[in-house]
Amino acid sequence: MDTSTQISTVATCTLEKAHYSRLYEALMKEFSRSELRCFESQVSAFMHENYRVSLLEDAQAFALWWDFASIIFVEYVVVAKYLRHCGRGSRLLNGLKQFGKIIVLEVETNNRGLLGFYKANGFKINNVDYKAIPLSDFAADEYYLLSFHRELSSLEFEEFTRTINAPEYQF
Repeated sequence: MDTSTQISTVATCTLEKAHYSRLYEALMKEFSRSELRCFESQVSAFMHENYRVSLLEDAQAFALWWDFASIIFVEYVVVAKYLRHCGRGSRLLNGLKQFGKIIVLEVETNNRGLLGFYKANGFKINNVDYKAIPLSDFAADEYYLLSFHRELSSLEFEEFTRTINAPEYQF
C-alpha cells in the first residue's frame, strides 16, 4: 500500500477553470456516458460551494463529492488504472471518513468488483427503493446505495434523497 502521498481536499469552486477540463477528461476515461453530466453541467457542479475534490498529491487518484450538512455524497472516485490495487482508493475513502459525517455513494448493481471494494472498506448496501438521479440524457443504470459502516436510518435516507433532489443540486 502506498502511503507516501498526501490527500488534499478543496472546494472545487476555488480551483482554476483549467483544472475542470482535466478532471472531466479523467472522468470520461473511467465512467460511462450515463454516469456523467455533460461538461457544462459538470462545470456548474464544480462551481458550487458544496462540491469538493479530494486528491492524492500525485493527482493520479481523486474523489469528487458533495459536502452536505450531515452527509457526504461521493459522486466519483477515480484511480489511474495502472495504480489500482495499491491502496489509493482506500486512502481517499479513509480521508473522507475523517470528516465524521455519514458517507453515501452509488455502485452499479452489475459491478461486483467495485461493490466488493466498497464492502471491504466498510460500506453497507442499503435496502431501500433508490433511483439514481439521471445525470445525462442516456438511460440511467441501476444502482445500489451504499453507506459507510451501517445502513442509513429511514430519516437519514429521507434527508439524503431530499437533499440530492433539491433544485440547487440539479445540473
